[in-house]
Amino acid sequence: MSSNTESVASRIDVDSKTKLELAVEESDTSMSAYLESVIEDHIEENPSGLRALASDASSDSTETNRPQQNEPEQNFIEQMLEGLE
Repeated sequence: MSSNTESVASRIDVDSKTKLELAVEESDTSMSAYLESVIEDHIEENPSGLRALASDASSDSTETNRPQQNEPEQNFIEQMLEGLE
């Protein structure tokens, strides 16, 4: 089993990162404060779309479900970046 140690920032393409940096600059706040507000807004707008995270102590079947779990995460990131346009 290999663990993914790649940072989130390194997975964001250059154009998306630029849009995010511009949005932070326009909001006159820090990156973490801006992301926190965006995530909170998303949760308030989509409360039924939330799922509990599986704990690391659960069975090995959790490992086989991870690709499915990444799909909603990717959709959230895409929705967040679309909001920046």
